[in-house]
Amino acid sequence: MPAQPLKGSWDALPHDIGASPTPGTTPEAPDSLSSSSDTPMYLTRSVTKRQSQTPFEITKTWTEDVKTQKTPIGTGPLQVTTPVDTPVHHTRSVTERRTKVQAAIIKGRTENANTTEAVENTMDTSLENTIEVNTPNNDKDEEHTTRDRRVTRSSSKKPNTETDENPQSGNGQIIVKTIKKTTKVTATRTPTVDRDSPDYRMPVKRGPDNPMGLTPGFSPYPNRNVPTSEACEDVYRILTAMHGKVDQPKKMPKASLEKAGCGEVPCVLDALLRTLVSGNTLMAMADQAIRNMVREYGLREHGSGAGSINWENVASEPEEKLAQVIKVSGNGNQKAKNIKLILDMVALEMAQMARENNGMGGKREVAFQETLNLDHTHTLTKDEAMAKLVRYPGIGIKSAACVALFCLRKPCFAVDTHVHRFCCWLGWVPEKANAEDCFKHCDVKVPDHLKYGIHQLFIRHGQQCFKCRKATRPGTKEWREAPECPLEHLLDRGKGDARGYD
Repeated sequence: MPAQPLKGSWDALPHDIGASPTPGTTPEAPDSLSSSSDTPMYLTRSVTKRQSQTPFEITKTWTEDVKTQKTPIGTGPLQVTTPVDTPVHHTRSVTERRTKVQAAIIKGRTENANTTEAVENTMDTSLENTIEVNTPNNDKDEEHTTRDRRVTRSSSKKPNTETDENPQSGNGQIIVKTIKKTTKVTATRTPTVDRDSPDYRMPVKRGPDNPMGLTPGFSPYPNRNVPTSEACEDVYRILTAMHGKVDQPKKMPKASLEKAGCGEVPCVLDALLRTLVSGNTLMAMADQAIRNMVREYGLREHGSGAGSINWENVASEPEEKLAQVIKVSGNGNQKAKNIKLILDMVALEMAQMARENNGMGGKREVAFQETLNLDHTHTLTKDEAMAKLVRYPGIGIKSAACVALFCLRKPCFAVDTHVHRFCCWLGWVPEKANAEDCFKHCDVKVPDHLKYGIHQLFIRHGQQCFKCRKATRPGTKEWREAPECPLEHLLDRGKGDARGYD
């Protein structure tokens, strides 16, 4: 008949079980624990409770006596069997195990042995780092116990540890698994730039003295050798045969009271503000805005701007009124604000020039001091005039180039939407070049004597040639029936994003 579990109080336990040890002596294990019988002996939970209350030496001694057990100590009643093939698992306290793990990980050493750490670092947030620490036991006759610990690394330097016990392992190693949490960083890979490519664009620094990144005298595409002078002459010849010869007038025409124009007027300030009004809108709307200003503010009676808009009256009137007058041209509030700012800046510049003139004994001439003007820019070079004009609010490279070409009569290759489109189709600039880079490149490559003519011919051809207009598309019935473009053999209409401008 198999043995029954022991019941009752401490008096019911076998001989010497639970008795307090005599100082300096070690209590002997019960005979029943060393028996060769196959019948397991069941101990009540009071034994486990008693073991936790006795000193550590008693628990350790009891553990060595039962190290021939077959089944590890579990959560139920203690089972002891006689087979001697399986080593026992030690019942060390949690405090002792944690102390040894921390000593192995943090201090890097253990008693009577060297600690080996293998750490695998990674930047990926999804990877786990594993640290293996071999900690030999002080008792040579005992087998080592394995514990799995998971460490979650936070933003602090000291990791937080949590213990996951695995009593079934027994390879004598402590395996610490660490999970490193890092902030996800999005890195933008810069594509490799071929500095020998014709499309390579040289970086241009902008600043207070060069807000538009102008490159006077050199191109931002140093490896691009087109257009050549011969190519420019060929295009000019073809377009002249179709549209007639275009030359810059020898005498500046008077300012129109019906048309906004592109800056071809005698007064520099008048030309600058007209181009500002006509920007980002249809020419018909810009012409209507000019007519409204003539009716509302009157005409100048003297100076280079005589017969044109009286800008002194504009400067003295409220900004809100000006915004309503030019509202038809689009974005009237912003344009009115920029016009008022430009007039204030010009007034301050003229006052400064008058003071300098008086300080030099009147030897320096200032033209038309009684009116607001920028006529002194006639004495500047093209590059100096461009650098000055783009500093005014609302004036970009296109407006400044138009003033330099048509009013100051400087050899400047102004680029509007038509010019930009043809430069892309002809391959003069890279496929993705914008209008500003197109100006910076072509102003260096196009010969000075052809800049005015090619600019005007590109505009005329873009307006009159059916296949070069904005709204036309290859392959349509109208396209097939339209006359052939004389530049067709030179154009690649698939290049650039210039289509869609007007």
